[in-house]
Amino acid sequence: MVWSTSPEMRERMLGAVRRATVPVLLIQAANDYDLAPTRALDEELKRAGKPHKVEIFPPFGRTHQDGHELCVRGGEIWAPTVFSFLDNAMK
Repeated sequence: MVWSTSPEMRERMLGAVRRATVPVLLIQAANDYDLAPTRALDEELKRAGKPHKVEIFPPFGRTHQDGHELCVRGGEIWAPTVFSFLDNAMK
């Protein structure tokens, strides 16, 4: 929710993925507040040659706040993707 207004937050998140030493999974609902963070982090991970996956799920609920709560209230939606990613990452 603060990506566009907080350069400090953007740089911290970009720095975190640059330093990542494990595969990274980025997930969001299409109707979350802003998909720019996932897109930017994806690009940074690609540039760094880091293993990662991006999954943008269909809209969850009706509002931006509903979409933002996908990870809290939509486990049945994201769980198969997350567990598959973990299975592959742990091999």
